[in-house]
Amino acid sequence: MNSIISQYAVLDQLSIGVFIVDAEFNIQFWNTWMANSSQLSAENVVGQSLFNLYPQLINSRLNHALIASKEQKLPSVLSRVFNASPLPLFNQAKQLIKQSITVKPASMCESCSIIQVIDVSNAVAREKALEKQVLERQRAEAAKSAFLANMSHEIRTPLNGVIGMLELVADEPLSDKLQQFLQIASNSAESLLFIINDILDFSKIEAGKVDIDPVEFELLTFFEDIIASFIPAANKKAISLIFDSSHLETTLVRADKQRVRQILVNLLSNAIKFTEQGEVVVEVYLQKIDSQTAQLVCKVLDTGIGIEAHVIAKLFEPFQQSDSSISRRFGGTGLGLAIAKQLCHLMGGELTLSSKVGKGSCFEFEILLVTENIPSSQQFLHTSRCLIAESNRTQSALLQKQLETWGATVIRTFDSTQTGLALAANPRFDHLFIAEKLFLANKIFINTWQKEQQGQVIVLQDHWQESLDKYNTWHLTKPLFKTQILSVLHKHRPRNTVSLPKTASAKQTANTSRNHQCILVVEDNPINQIVAKECLKKLGYQYAVVEHGQAALDYLNTHPTPQINLILMDCQMPIMDGFTATAKIRAGEATEFYQHIPILALTANVIESERERCLQIGMNDFLAKPISLDILASLLDKWLMAKIQQVN
Repeated sequence: MNSIISQYAVLDQLSIGVFIVDAEFNIQFWNTWMANSSQLSAENVVGQSLFNLYPQLINSRLNHALIASKEQKLPSVLSRVFNASPLPLFNQAKQLIKQSITVKPASMCESCSIIQVIDVSNAVAREKALEKQVLERQRAEAAKSAFLANMSHEIRTPLNGVIGMLELVADEPLSDKLQQFLQIASNSAESLLFIINDILDFSKIEAGKVDIDPVEFELLTFFEDIIASFIPAANKKAISLIFDSSHLETTLVRADKQRVRQILVNLLSNAIKFTEQGEVVVEVYLQKIDSQTAQLVCKVLDTGIGIEAHVIAKLFEPFQQSDSSISRRFGGTGLGLAIAKQLCHLMGGELTLSSKVGKGSCFEFEILLVTENIPSSQQFLHTSRCLIAESNRTQSALLQKQLETWGATVIRTFDSTQTGLALAANPRFDHLFIAEKLFLANKIFINTWQKEQQGQVIVLQDHWQESLDKYNTWHLTKPLFKTQILSVLHKHRPRNTVSLPKTASAKQTANTSRNHQCILVVEDNPINQIVAKECLKKLGYQYAVVEHGQAALDYLNTHPTPQINLILMDCQMPIMDGFTATAKIRAGEATEFYQHIPILALTANVIESERERCLQIGMNDFLAKPISLDILASLLDKWLMAKIQQVN
């Protein structure tokens, strides 16, 4: 045995513990590291039973590992998870050593086992420190989320009172001077809300609290609706707003509709804000990736002030604008582009910028989305000849590209002389697209041409003018949308605009049969109670108001017949919050009549997790403060429509 053990003498030089036991578990070798760490010299331990030396090891995992090594010749590794220090070993600082132990048969001694002990104290300490950091980070994220939720609530609650009251006062009879003052106050409040939303959105992105919620929607009309909402702002600055969808087929897609809207609205707002003259062009198309996935590419081009090259890189950083004078002149937080870029990243895309000072800028964003098979463009104008008479060369070129996509042969002119010569030289045009100014300057000649050739005259208007109704023409209002062009070409409705039908506003539909419906408002803030009551009164609803969840339960239980048709439930209230009250109503604690009543969350917390919590607890929908009268009307109609129709 001694001759065999002597061959292991080299193990004395190792900086790890090594000892050897025989078949009876007597110690045959004890290296220097083990002697120093155990304070037991080799002379004192060699020949002794391991279990006499350390009785606590009897029936331990080390005991079972030694049996497996002797009888089955199997190696074992003892996890420190169960016992980090099975042997009483200490370092120079007299601290208990955390150990990783390996047991395996000794190759030069058939009946022996060799045990290797490694000091893993530092690794264990690092793991514990990492675990502590993770816990601290989780606590910090939870605190940040709670802070965001609280800030959202605390800021939006008074802002709801400001915006709500201003919207209500706007419908009252006021002098022109007071109306002007009111408009300034309303615009200022909306600007404040925009800034608050930017800050909260950026904070949510930084905290990783933004979730992507894909829904199915129709892409073309989605873009047209957003661009249409910017027509007043563009007209106010006499800027041409142009939409190029010539390569975008009408198709269903699946993506986060609200986040795409947020990106586009930010880019369009900036383009119009920083463009004093010229035009803003939105170009959109899809690039197919596979049978189910496509890349949406959207470009927003303007003829604005432009951006210097050295500024572009930092423009997407938070709180950055091209220079300090921009913030003083145009306002804004400098967060919009940072938020838009982060949202693009979350949807598998990118946001880039190219620009020349004094020439304008081009912002381009790309995102991934799920799409149906994109149909090929129909060549329904393949036998048609079209003349475009339009002085705006960009608008004219894009209309030509669209018509040629549909198979038409197109000629363009840019003034009255060119238009007259084109019609005289070759009058056989099926469709004449002509700018309003050119039409009015040549209306007699064009009417004569129309009667002789039976061609369709489509007047392109900057604004809708009823004065053109007396002419036998069709009208399109700029910016030109593909759906509108298709409608006028297919339907040929004379003397009638083909603008998309507008839905009735909340104010127009306020006096329907809503007076048969009663809404219970559960809200603790006195100012917000007034806003809610006045909004409901303006919409024609009856209402009742209570100040917390327990009061709501008491009210419902004392009105057992279904006198209440819907509940507007604030979420954060004293005594009983909206979540608890909703859970109790759904559990039948407000009588069975109201167990399935529509409940709409009325909250100043716009964090996505808050929305999910509302729906999970049993609420039907979510209304964020400040309350918009039109949105409130839409949601109430949505959930009460069946009852309204029954009353009617």
